[in-house]
Amino acid sequence: MVPDYISAKIMRQDKGDVYPCMGCRSFLTPDRFTEAGKGNMGEAMNYKNGIKKYYGRFNQGVVTINLVDVACSSHKDMKKFWEIFDERLDLCYRALMIRHNRLMGTPSDVAPILWQYGAIARLKKGETIDKLLFDGYSTISLGYGGLCECVKYMTDQSNTTPEG
Repeated sequence: MVPDYISAKIMRQDKGDVYPCMGCRSFLTPDRFTEAGKGNMGEAMNYKNGIKKYYGRFNQGVVTINLVDVACSSHKDMKKFWEIFDERLDLCYRALMIRHNRLMGTPSDVAPILWQYGAIARLKKGETIDKLLFDGYSTISLGYGGLCECVKYMTDQSNTTPEG
């Protein structure tokens, strides 16, 4: 179900590890929970201390900023572009935090396959998923769309040129 081709050779060279993106083309960052002294937070049966964990982790939400809309709304005024961009980034941040805060307090019982039987974690009945929302076990993603078109509209240049 991964929609993108990933070169394992290049990814290992550039990232030091090989892992798939999620279906939404968002990547989990390498986990930090081992470094944070949290250990096997999800109680995975195949957990190995010091080995990065990708499978079984999750993304709390993805929000995408539409750069073409920001550019068109600015009418090619660079100062206005950055003002609108900052406003939209704040809106994205608020949307992601609403999602994060909504997940707080969610009991594992709402989706036992995910939270109790190992798809994401092996929590106890009634235990909340809160500890999985911090310390890098899960991520929150901000994406962007339309970079090429945005640059072309704002500068009349390709985003692959130094001017762009």
